[in-house]
Amino acid sequence: MFRILFIFMLVIFFNTLLFSNDSFAIKQTTRITKLPKKKESKIKVSWKERNNQILHDSVCFNYQEGDIIYRDCRQEAREVFRERCNSYEDLYKRGRYPYNKDHKRQMEKYCRSASLYWP
Repeated sequence: MFRILFIFMLVIFFNTLLFSNDSFAIKQTTRITKLPKKKESKIKVSWKERNNQILHDSVCFNYQEGDIIYRDCRQEAREVFRERCNSYEDLYKRGRYPYNKDHKRQMEKYCRSASLYWP
């Protein structure tokens, strides 16, 4: 009885690994920042992610291409990526091994985008 239960649990576990759609999921992330005092509106920076990488073509997809706010949003996104890269790098360096895995993933994602993304 124990063997059957154990084999059944292994089959379920491997099926979830093989057929899960998590690796292909697109995640949407948003950050709202305030502009300098000369502009009173807020910019909502949004992007999509796949496999822990930011899809650079999707940055600021919530604005129409060609608008001034779209251009400002894309410039702000570059700053967001730099800030998050630096903050996660600090967290990763201060953390200890089993607990800093998530910080390392986040650091790699944002540092990659900070170096490769040009608005």
